[in-house]
Amino acid sequence: MLLHRGTLARVANEKNSKNLCDTIWKESDSYLKCCTAISRTVKMTCHLFLEFNLINFPKSFIRRIGNANAKDANFEVTIHRWDGSSLATSALFNALSSLKVTVLDIRPISADRPIEMQNLGLFFPKVQKLTLFGMANDPKFLRHSSLNGATFLRDLPMLKALKALNVDFNIGDEEAQWCANIERMDFANCSFGGGANVLPRWMPKCHHIGRLSVINCGLRSALQLAHIGSAVQIRAKHNQIGDLHRVAFECTRLTELDLSANEIAKIGAHTLARCHFLRFLDLSDNPMAELPDKLFQGCRRLKDLRLERLGLRSVRAELFLGLNALKSLSLSGNPLSRIDPFTFLPARSIRVLRLDNCTLAQMPLAVTQCCLLDSLSMDDNRLATRNSMPAPLLALLPRLSHFSFARNPLLQLPWALFLYEHHRAEEALLEDIVDTLVLAFTKINNHIT
Repeated sequence: MLLHRGTLARVANEKNSKNLCDTIWKESDSYLKCCTAISRTVKMTCHLFLEFNLINFPKSFIRRIGNANAKDANFEVTIHRWDGSSLATSALFNALSSLKVTVLDIRPISADRPIEMQNLGLFFPKVQKLTLFGMANDPKFLRHSSLNGATFLRDLPMLKALKALNVDFNIGDEEAQWCANIERMDFANCSFGGGANVLPRWMPKCHHIGRLSVINCGLRSALQLAHIGSAVQIRAKHNQIGDLHRVAFECTRLTELDLSANEIAKIGAHTLARCHFLRFLDLSDNPMAELPDKLFQGCRRLKDLRLERLGLRSVRAELFLGLNALKSLSLSGNPLSRIDPFTFLPARSIRVLRLDNCTLAQMPLAVTQCCLLDSLSMDDNRLATRNSMPAPLLALLPRLSHFSFARNPLLQLPWALFLYEHHRAEEALLEDIVDTLVLAFTKINNHIT
């Protein structure tokens, strides 16, 4: 248990099967809680939460921290409402420098004030996880807290995880010292200094990074992402990434890739050729009206493929060559005027198929190639007549347990629905029929009036 020489009262005591936690010090919204693990091989962990207030900053706290008998404990420190003042920051960091801080979470008070961040390595050389949580963007002014990562992250050789939210984050053009050990990086609602909005060229030298997330950061190029050979997971949705026809992902260990909601208009057949272990791929919400044949041929372990709202007008079997292990496919939101009868033949193992809002007037014959299909969604299409759901098609889907066709303008009840044997789905089926009939009557009524 952590001991202090000051007049610190134990405020709370929490017990569970893994550790014993004591709140050693508490003043206003700030507190210090230490947890001792039952296992002697695990070091004590102390959680320190500080409400940074320059006016009412507790001077006695600095003295108490200095007198703390916790040289061997691992400290997880959160500094809330930090105002970036160099004088107060130096005093606080100097006080904390005597502790073994392994996790540091800094949250600025406002995006309006300039932040004078010092070299964290001088105070916290053993930090392994760093979080910079800026204020949420003002929708009118789009302000961010601005930080120069090249300066304050310079001497953190043990850094393994870096997370930044709502921060104008300048990583720097020179290779960082922490590059050799970093394992995870998460950026959300950030910009990368000076409006460049590109990752530094040395990023592929981070040979231990497994997970990289760059969400809504205005990223314009995927070139550096494609060369991070150690990456297992890359999430880069809601950016401004352009065409990929000249980019080839060399991430041979990659299992998850999310490039949805970007500006990708072209992609090459070679772009994903080396992603042999890819299991999840999302290319949705990109202006790709056409995809090259054999695009996924190298992704033989792909399980979940999402191609929603791309503007595709037709799909054929050559697109899905190599997808023998595919379990889930979504083509929702594409104005598909044509689906070749043998389109899904290379991906016969599909179990979940989503064709919502695809302007289809009839259930495509291609679905019968998915002999293991157990979930089919065709909501918000143009199914109107009795023949829009041919009985022979549903008869060839014996495993189908979930069939959704809500909000279609059905004017006739298809006989094929009587072949739908799974009674556990009858309630959902009736709801879909009611929804479609309501939609049909509404359109007729509007036309008459």
